[in-house]
Amino acid sequence: MKICVVSDSHGEDYKLEKILRDNKDCDYFIHCGDSHFDKKNPLLDKFVIVKGNHDTLPFPLYTTLDIDNHRILIAHGHYDNIYVRLDLIVERAKKMGADIVCHGHTHIPFCESYLGVLVICPGSTMFNRSATGFATYAILEINDGIDCKFIDFDTKIDVTDEAIKDGLKQLDFFRRYEETS
Repeated sequence: MKICVVSDSHGEDYKLEKILRDNKDCDYFIHCGDSHFDKKNPLLDKFVIVKGNHDTLPFPLYTTLDIDNHRILIAHGHYDNIYVRLDLIVERAKKMGADIVCHGHTHIPFCESYLGVLVICPGSTMFNRSATGFATYAILEINDGIDCKFIDFDTKIDVTDEAIKDGLKQLDFFRRYEETS
Protein backbone atom coordinates (compact mmCIF):
# COMPACT_ATOMS: atom_id res chain seq x y z
CA MET A 1 0.00 0.00 0.00
CA LYS A 2 1.43 3.38 -1.01
CA ILE A 3 0.40 6.61 0.71
CA CYS A 4 1.32 10.18 -0.15
CA VAL A 5 1.37 12.49 2.88
CA VAL A 6 1.38 16.28 2.55
CA SER A 7 0.90 19.17 4.93
CA ASP A 8 0.98 22.92 5.24
CA SER A 9 0.30 23.80 1.61
CA HIS A 10 -1.17 27.15 2.72
CA GLY A 11 -3.21 27.71 -0.43
CA GLU A 12 -0.59 26.64 -2.96
CA ASP A 13 -3.02 24.25 -4.65
CA TYR A 14 -0.96 24.02 -7.84
CA LYS A 15 1.64 22.08 -5.84
CA LEU A 16 -0.99 19.65 -4.58
CA GLU A 17 -2.28 19.17 -8.13
CA LYS A 18 1.27 18.39 -9.30
CA ILE A 19 1.81 15.95 -6.43
CA LEU A 20 -1.42 14.15 -7.35
CA ARG A 21 -0.30 13.92 -11.00
CA ASP A 22 3.22 12.77 -10.10
CA ASN A 23 2.04 10.11 -7.66
CA LYS A 24 -0.85 8.40 -9.41
CA ASP A 25 0.40 5.07 -8.11
CA CYS A 26 -0.49 6.04 -4.53
CA ASP A 27 -3.50 4.36 -2.97
CA TYR A 28 -4.24 7.21 -0.53
CA PHE A 29 -3.46 10.91 -0.21
CA ILE A 30 -3.35 12.45 3.26
CA HIS A 31 -3.29 16.19 4.03
CA CYS A 32 -2.23 16.97 7.61
CA GLY A 33 -3.80 20.43 7.71
CA ASP A 34 -3.24 24.07 6.82
CA SER A 35 -4.54 23.51 3.31
CA HIS A 36 -6.49 26.79 3.19
CA PHE A 37 -9.13 25.00 1.09
CA ASP A 38 -12.47 26.70 0.64
CA LYS A 39 -15.69 24.68 0.39
CA LYS A 40 -15.64 24.74 -3.43
CA ASN A 41 -12.09 23.47 -3.81
CA PRO A 42 -12.00 20.48 -6.21
CA LEU A 43 -9.11 18.97 -4.23
CA LEU A 44 -11.32 18.35 -1.18
CA ASP A 45 -12.36 14.88 -2.31
CA LYS A 46 -8.80 13.84 -3.20
CA PHE A 47 -7.39 13.88 0.36
CA VAL A 48 -8.11 12.48 3.77
CA ILE A 49 -7.76 15.83 5.54
CA VAL A 50 -7.69 17.39 8.99
CA LYS A 51 -7.94 20.95 10.25
CA GLY A 52 -4.79 22.96 10.77
CA ASN A 53 -4.43 26.13 12.81
CA HIS A 54 -4.89 28.27 9.66
CA ASP A 55 -7.86 26.39 8.17
CA THR A 56 -11.37 27.86 8.26
CA LEU A 57 -13.43 24.89 7.05
CA PRO A 58 -14.76 22.54 9.74
CA PHE A 59 -12.44 19.63 9.04
CA PRO A 60 -11.95 17.20 11.93
CA LEU A 61 -8.98 17.92 14.21
CA TYR A 62 -8.13 14.22 14.20
CA THR A 63 -9.10 11.30 12.01
CA THR A 64 -7.86 7.76 11.47
CA LEU A 65 -7.25 5.66 8.42
CA ASP A 66 -7.09 1.86 8.64
CA ILE A 67 -4.73 0.20 6.16
CA ASP A 68 -3.97 -3.49 6.34
CA ASN A 69 -3.06 -4.16 9.99
CA HIS A 70 -2.21 -0.52 10.73
CA ARG A 71 -4.20 2.43 11.96
CA ILE A 72 -2.90 5.89 11.05
CA LEU A 73 -3.81 8.85 13.24
CA ILE A 74 -3.91 12.01 11.13
CA ALA A 75 -3.53 15.35 12.92
CA HIS A 76 -2.08 18.77 12.36
CA GLY A 77 -0.33 18.71 15.73
CA HIS A 78 -0.94 22.25 16.96
CA TYR A 79 -3.16 20.97 19.81
CA ASP A 80 -0.47 18.49 20.78
CA ASN A 81 2.43 20.94 21.19
CA ILE A 82 4.18 19.03 18.42
CA TYR A 83 7.05 21.51 18.11
CA VAL A 84 8.49 20.52 21.44
CA ARG A 85 7.19 17.07 22.35
CA LEU A 86 5.94 13.82 20.89
CA ASP A 87 4.42 12.24 23.99
CA LEU A 88 1.02 13.98 23.71
CA ILE A 89 0.31 12.93 20.14
CA VAL A 90 1.69 9.43 20.75
CA GLU A 91 -0.55 9.07 23.82
CA ARG A 92 -3.53 10.16 21.70
CA ALA A 93 -2.53 7.66 18.98
CA LYS A 94 -2.36 4.81 21.47
CA LYS A 95 -5.79 5.71 22.90
CA MET A 96 -7.19 5.62 19.36
CA GLY A 97 -5.48 2.31 18.57
CA ALA A 98 -3.05 3.85 16.05
CA ASP A 99 0.50 2.67 15.48
CA ILE A 100 1.35 5.43 12.99
CA VAL A 101 0.89 9.20 13.31
CA CYS A 102 0.99 11.63 10.38
CA HIS A 103 1.12 15.27 11.46
CA GLY A 104 2.04 18.69 10.13
CA HIS A 105 2.52 22.13 11.70
CA THR A 106 6.31 22.15 12.10
CA HIS A 107 7.17 22.37 8.37
CA ILE A 108 10.08 20.01 9.13
CA PRO A 109 10.26 16.51 7.58
CA PHE A 110 10.57 13.97 10.32
CA CYS A 111 10.14 10.21 10.80
CA GLU A 112 10.87 8.52 14.10
CA SER A 113 9.55 5.67 16.19
CA TYR A 114 8.58 6.99 19.62
CA LEU A 115 7.28 4.64 22.32
CA GLY A 116 6.28 2.10 19.67
CA VAL A 117 4.43 4.56 17.42
CA LEU A 118 5.87 5.71 14.09
CA VAL A 119 5.58 9.52 13.98
CA ILE A 120 5.82 11.18 10.55
CA CYS A 121 5.77 14.81 9.49
CA PRO A 122 6.02 15.28 5.71
CA GLY A 123 7.40 18.80 6.04
CA SER A 124 5.54 21.44 4.05
CA THR A 125 4.65 21.71 0.39
CA MET A 126 5.05 25.47 0.84
CA PHE A 127 8.45 25.73 2.56
CA ASN A 128 10.40 23.96 5.28
CA ARG A 129 11.82 25.52 8.41
CA SER A 130 15.37 24.32 7.96
CA ALA A 131 18.44 25.68 6.23
CA THR A 132 17.43 23.98 2.97
CA GLY A 133 13.97 25.55 2.94
CA PHE A 134 12.63 23.54 -0.02
CA ALA A 135 9.13 22.07 -0.15
CA THR A 136 8.70 18.39 0.73
CA TYR A 137 6.13 15.64 1.07
CA ALA A 138 6.34 12.04 2.25
CA ILE A 139 5.71 8.70 0.58
CA LEU A 140 4.80 5.96 3.02
CA GLU A 141 4.85 2.36 1.82
CA ILE A 142 3.24 -0.33 3.92
CA ASN A 143 4.10 -3.86 2.84
CA ASP A 144 5.89 -6.40 5.01
CA GLY A 145 7.33 -3.40 6.85
CA ILE A 146 6.87 0.36 6.77
CA ASP A 147 9.11 2.56 4.64
CA CYS A 148 8.99 6.35 4.75
CA LYS A 149 10.87 8.63 2.38
CA PHE A 150 10.73 12.36 1.80
CA ILE A 151 10.53 13.89 -1.65
CA ASP A 152 11.80 17.32 -2.72
CA PHE A 153 8.82 18.91 -4.48
CA ASP A 154 10.89 20.71 -7.13
CA THR A 155 13.32 17.95 -8.09
CA LYS A 156 11.16 14.89 -7.25
CA ILE A 157 14.34 13.39 -5.75
CA ASP A 158 14.53 11.77 -2.32
CA VAL A 159 15.58 14.26 0.34
CA THR A 160 19.11 13.55 1.58
CA ASP A 161 19.88 12.39 5.10
CA GLU A 162 21.90 15.58 5.58
CA ALA A 163 18.85 17.74 4.84
CA ILE A 164 16.73 15.69 7.26
CA LYS A 165 19.41 16.05 9.95
CA ASP A 166 19.40 19.81 9.39
CA GLY A 167 15.64 19.88 10.03
CA LEU A 168 16.08 17.81 13.18
CA LYS A 169 18.57 20.42 14.45
CA GLN A 170 15.82 23.02 14.03
CA LEU A 171 13.37 20.87 16.01
CA ASP A 172 16.00 20.44 18.74
CA PHE A 173 16.36 24.23 18.84
CA PHE A 174 12.58 24.63 19.34
CA ARG A 175 12.61 22.01 22.10
CA ARG A 176 15.58 23.55 23.92
CA TYR A 177 14.01 27.01 23.66
CA GLU A 178 10.77 25.70 25.18
CA GLU A 179 12.67 24.08 28.07
CA THR A 180 14.46 27.33 28.93
CA SER A 181 11.50 29.72 28.60
